[in-house]
Amino acid sequence: MKTLYTAALALAFALAVREAHAGRVVTPLDGNDWTLDGLPVLVPNSWNKLDASDGWPKGLDAPRGDSSVSSPSYARRKGVYSRALPGAMPGRRYFLRCEGASQVATVRVNGVDVGTHKGAFTAFCFEVTDALKSAGNKLEIEVSNEYDPAIPPASGDFSMCGGLYRSVWLVETDPVCIDPTIDGASGVRVFAETNGMVRVEADVSGADDATIDWSPKSIASPILWSPETPQLYTVRVTVRKGEWSDAVEETFGFRTAELRADGFYLNGVKRKVRGVNRHQDLAGMGWEVSPAQEERDVRLIRAMGADGARLCHYPQSRTFLDACDKHGLMVWSEIPVVDRISSDTAFTENALTMLREMIAQQRNHPSVCWWGMWNELYNNCERQGDGHLVPEEDVWVEPVAKLVAEAKAQDPSRPVVAASNMRWRRKLNALQYVCLNTYPGWYFEGSMKAQVDDFAKVNNLTTLAISEYGGGGSVYHHENPAVHHGPCALVHNEEVLTKVHMDCYRDIAAHEKLWGSFAWQMFDCASDSRHEGDCAGVNDKGLVTQDRTTPKDAYFFYKANWNPAPMLHLCGKRMTSTTNSVADVVAFSNVGAVKLEVNGAEIATAAPDEINAVVFRGVSLKPGANRIRVTASNLSDECTWRLRQ
Repeated sequence: MKTLYTAALALAFALAVREAHAGRVVTPLDGNDWTLDGLPVLVPNSWNKLDASDGWPKGLDAPRGDSSVSSPSYARRKGVYSRALPGAMPGRRYFLRCEGASQVATVRVNGVDVGTHKGAFTAFCFEVTDALKSAGNKLEIEVSNEYDPAIPPASGDFSMCGGLYRSVWLVETDPVCIDPTIDGASGVRVFAETNGMVRVEADVSGADDATIDWSPKSIASPILWSPETPQLYTVRVTVRKGEWSDAVEETFGFRTAELRADGFYLNGVKRKVRGVNRHQDLAGMGWEVSPAQEERDVRLIRAMGADGARLCHYPQSRTFLDACDKHGLMVWSEIPVVDRISSDTAFTENALTMLREMIAQQRNHPSVCWWGMWNELYNNCERQGDGHLVPEEDVWVEPVAKLVAEAKAQDPSRPVVAASNMRWRRKLNALQYVCLNTYPGWYFEGSMKAQVDDFAKVNNLTTLAISEYGGGGSVYHHENPAVHHGPCALVHNEEVLTKVHMDCYRDIAAHEKLWGSFAWQMFDCASDSRHEGDCAGVNDKGLVTQDRTTPKDAYFFYKANWNPAPMLHLCGKRMTSTTNSVADVVAFSNVGAVKLEVNGAEIATAAPDEINAVVFRGVSLKPGANRIRVTASNLSDECTWRLRQ
C-alpha cells in the first residue's frame, strides 16, 4: 500500500512545499484539477471577475451608491468546487487549509461534512483524517457569497466577490503535530523582544506531554524592523514525542509599535505615518489576485514613498502581508464591521470570531502595527417597525465593548484603532485612538484643518489620524482650470482629484495632532452600486487605476513629497485638448525651482511651496497645438494641449 501510494503521488509531491523534516508535508491544491458546479476551473477562482464592477443592470432601480456589499447587481449565489484528493497513509493525519473563501464555505470529503467557516477574509483549516480513504477520495467545498446581514460586513461601499479565491493546501503530519486548525493560524506565536530574546508558544495536538523546542532563542544585536530597515528573522519550532515530530517555521521581526498621547512611535521613535487605503480587488480578476500581483501593489505603494497602508475594510491575505513585511510597509489591519452593526447576537459572535482569526493569523507579521475595530460604524442605522432609528446605545455599545476588550486581550502589544466619520457620536468615538474619515473639497466645502480641530475638540482627542480623505477622478475626464461637477456626477475630472489631495495634505502635513494619514485610496476599486465618473461599478478615488497600469497625477504629488528620489512631474498630460484659452499649469518638484515654457517661450520660474507644488495660474494658450514644458535642475517634463475654438 505504501509503495503504491508513494508511486502514485511522486509527481504531486515533487510540486509540494516540503518542510525540511519528515513530519510534515504541505501539498498545494491550486491549479486546474478543479470543477465548479461540474465545469473545469482554475483555483484560486472568483466568479465575479467582471460583474462585480460593471454597474447596476439597466432598467432596474439602483440602490444607494455605497451599498455594494448588499447589492444583488452581481452574482450572489452558491457554488460547489470539487477535485480528487490523494489516498491516506496509515498512521498519518491530514488537514485541509483554505486561505480564503467568500463568504461561507462548507468542506466535505467523500460526502462527509468536516466543517463550515463563515467570513470571507480569514483562513480556515479542518482536519479531514477520518473522512479520507486509502484511495478514491473526493473533496467538495461549497461556497456562497449570498448576502447575510448576520455575517460582517452587513453594509459597505465595495463588492463582495464570491468563490474559492485564495489558495488551498493539504497538510500531512505525524499523529503529534503543531495544530493548524485553531483560528486558521499556524499554531505558533512568536514573542520577540527588542533586546533580541525570542519566545514562542505552540498549540500541540495529539499529546499533552510532547516537548517543544525552538531556534534561535535569541539574536545578538537584532536589527529592528521598520520601513527603512525591514529586517526579518526566521524561527523554527519543533514538537516531539517518541518517533513523531512536527516543525513549523515562522518569519518575524523585532519592533515595537505604540500610540501615545502625542502620537505614534515605532521602536520608540515618533513618526508621522504616510499612508494609503487598499482594497484587494483587481480589474478583470475580482478577488482572484496572485502573490506576484499583490507584491506589485506593495511595490507601487512604496515607490510612491508611502510607509503605511490601511487594509480596508477586512483582513487581507497572508501573501500580501508577507510582501508588506519584506518591503517595509506598516499595516492597519481591520475586521469587516463596516457602516452597520446589527443587534443580532449572531452578528457580534461572527465579528468576534473574525477578530480572533485575524489576530491569530497575522500577529507574527511585523508589518501589522494597528488592529482596526470598525469603519464609519452606524452610518446606516437600523430602524424599528415604525421607522424610527434604534437608539444607538441599544445597538452598538455592548458589541463594540466586546470587540475592543477581545482585541486587547488577544494582543496587548498593538494599538486598537477605529475609523469614524461622525463627530457627534461621542460615546462611539470614546475608543482612545479613534481616527477620522473626512472628505473636504469632495463631499463638502471646508478645510482639512477645520475638520481635524473640530473632531479632536468634540471627542477630546490629543492625537488622531486621518483614516480616509480624497476625491474621485478619471484619467479620461479633464477640465483646466479644474471644475468639480459633484461627487455623484458622470464627470470626475482628474484635475479635481489632484486639487483635493493638494489642499487636504497641505493641512495634514502641518497639523501637530495628527500621527498619520491614509489617503483614500491607492487603487480604484469595485463598487457595483456606484454609477459615477467614466465607469459604472467602480469607485474612482484611487491614485492609480483599478488595473494598476496608470498612476494619476495625484500619485506623483505624493511621490514628490514622500520619495526623496529626484522628481519633476507636469500634471495634465492626458488633457490632449481644451476649449479654455486660459489654463493653470501645475507641476510637482522636489529638486527646486521650476521653469515654465509655452511654445518655446519662457513664461515664468517659481519655487515649489511647502508641499512641493508649483502652480502657474492663468497661462494663455493659442489656437491649435500648445507645447507645455517644465524644467527643474536637470529634469524636464512636457505635453501638448490643443486649444479648440
